[in-house]
Amino acid sequence: MIFSPQVLQSFTTLNKEQKQAELTIRLVSTMKNLARNVHKSSFTKRQNDALNTDFTVGERYGAIGKKLNPTQWWLAYNETIEFIKQHEGWNDGKIYFDAGGTKTIGYGHVVLAHEVFNEPLSPEQADSLLRRDFIKALKACDREISLCGTKRLAMAHFIYAKGVGSFNKSKLKGKIVLGENIEKELLEWATYKGKNGKIYPSAYSLKIRLWELEMYNR
Repeated sequence: MIFSPQVLQSFTTLNKEQKQAELTIRLVSTMKNLARNVHKSSFTKRQNDALNTDFTVGERYGAIGKKLNPTQWWLAYNETIEFIKQHEGWNDGKIYFDAGGTKTIGYGHVVLAHEVFNEPLSPEQADSLLRRDFIKALKACDREISLCGTKRLAMAHFIYAKGVGSFNKSKLKGKIVLGENIEKELLEWATYKGKNGKIYPSAYSLKIRLWELEMYNR
């Protein structure tokens, strides 16, 4: 740690114990300020990522839905991220198996065969992993259908939770393009696949689909 000449000069009038105490206080204060700046920088980077990457890709001319300005997009995007955290949980950063027996870590990240994680993940690491995964879901959504605003977030969330294959298998895309009500079709996906491969209705999934429906219809 490097201090200015003025700070070092102030030490000359102190005895050894006082100098050590003063140095410790200044070190602690400096480290706290650095930590705050790092957190602020990290938050700003995440916000810029959401604005610059996600906003510009999806909020384009001719897309279906109400376009959002950058601030509105950031708020809705972050609301979506926080909702995923709430319904996925993170199991203290340790690997777990979901209801379908899929190996998972963080906020719903499916562990691939080549991936190795040092457990436990910190909340910050899990958050970063989630945001990377959700950007992939947004891009997958963009490849399938041209949406913007909260409609884009809602369908990207569906893809994040159920997979792009389920989105294409459903009638959602056709109904959206035709401007039809998607409630009945969306709620039919309030299910989960058990370890035996069978599909079961799920109150948990129903709450998630209802959230998607509300986000879509804003």
